[in-house]
Amino acid sequence: MRSLKAIAQYRFYFLCIPIIFSQISVAQEANSVESGKYFGTAFSFSTYVPGGDLADRFGSHFSLSVAPQFKIKKNFIFSANAQFLFGNDVKQPNLLNELRSERGEVLDEDGQIANILLFQRGYSITLRVEKLFAVNKAKNINSGFIVGFGAGFLQHKIRIEHQNNRIPQIENGYIKGYDRLSNGLLLEQNIGYYHVSKSKLANFKVELVLNQGFTESRRDYNFDDNAKDDTQRLDLFTGVRFTWLLPLYRRMANEYYIN
Repeated sequence: MRSLKAIAQYRFYFLCIPIIFSQISVAQEANSVESGKYFGTAFSFSTYVPGGDLADRFGSHFSLSVAPQFKIKKNFIFSANAQFLFGNDVKQPNLLNELRSERGEVLDEDGQIANILLFQRGYSITLRVEKLFAVNKAKNINSGFIVGFGAGFLQHKIRIEHQNNRIPQIENGYIKGYDRLSNGLLLEQNIGYYHVSKSKLANFKVELVLNQGFTESRRDYNFDDNAKDDTQRLDLFTGVRFTWLLPLYRRMANEYYIN
């Protein structure tokens, strides 16, 4: 339920992007379905399994993303992808050890046992180019196998939540000593199947996605380690992405006026 709550907090931003980019669609040429050229927006849900240094910090996680895209006649697709990462499997058992009592409990300022929850949160922004290999160009130039490459920025951290408790040690600026904020360069590769129907109704993409993040800590000090983390991280996450495509075409005039 908390993951759903986090999605709701970000959905406003994801919904605004396609509205802005949809205004550009008026510049598309008529009959672009047959030509293979169009502008559109892709909405995606992904599930990932981590590897490398990321697997030491987080377990499996998910993402929601939106990507305005432009397809040209030569079946190249260019897009800008904004992705929100979330999960609730955090593998940092000793993160708050210095705040725990002899019984292993974290107490609030009133001496009550605090209910602390840890989540994975993050985002990525990538520019991507993909090549579509149509299975049957004569029948549908917009459907076939696709391969792609992207590059951009990745950021992730541990979100620490505690409700109905006041714990000064992990509030305000102090929480930065525990959240493990990290970011850096992201590379992405994808391969899958892409389909845009002539009826404009069945438009989707299913693909395998490989991600490599070259990140490092952006915090000056980790309180639980009593040291600064200078590790150069290799964050890997691999998964399956399901995408619904919304191609936008210019309407052809159906009325003509003769002087």
